[in-house]
Amino acid sequence: MRWKYVVGAEYLHIDDISTVTATRTPTKANPSTGTVSPAAQKLTSWAAYGSLEYAVNEQLSLTGELRYTNDDKAFMANQFDFGTGVAAAGKLVNASFSPSNTSWDATARYKFSPEWMAYGKVGTGFRAGGFNSNLGTPNQPIPFRSATATRTRPRTKRGPRAT
Repeated sequence: MRWKYVVGAEYLHIDDISTVTATRTPTKANPSTGTVSPAAQKLTSWAAYGSLEYAVNEQLSLTGELRYTNDDKAFMANQFDFGTGVAAAGKLVNASFSPSNTSWDATARYKFSPEWMAYGKVGTGFRAGGFNSNLGTPNQPIPFRSATATRTRPRTKRGPRAT
């Protein structure tokens, strides 16, 4: 068979509410008994992908892959004093963003024998950003950005029926 293919899709929906309570012993310097941090997060993510492989001959095959990802993310959080219920200054977070990306991958494989194979791969990758729900220090990245990368991978494999 000269052609092989895979086509697919993914869908994820999360609607989450959480609360973090951190208690402490009050002191004269800081009479607070701790903090309560309620948060709500919503994520809707979908992706479509495909992979197509062509066997040029018994030894050589070429593969191309493509993936489109789309996310909608929203996050809301605040921090309150555990004892008094007063909102902490500078701790309110109400953010959303919608990262999307098209990534690809190309591979060439050559079988020298049933036990030896070499391949070269080049492609891109994507990690969607998100939210840091720890409302500790104000300089924490809320939200943190998406990241992309391009990678190359030349390799050889040896073993029974190297594929």
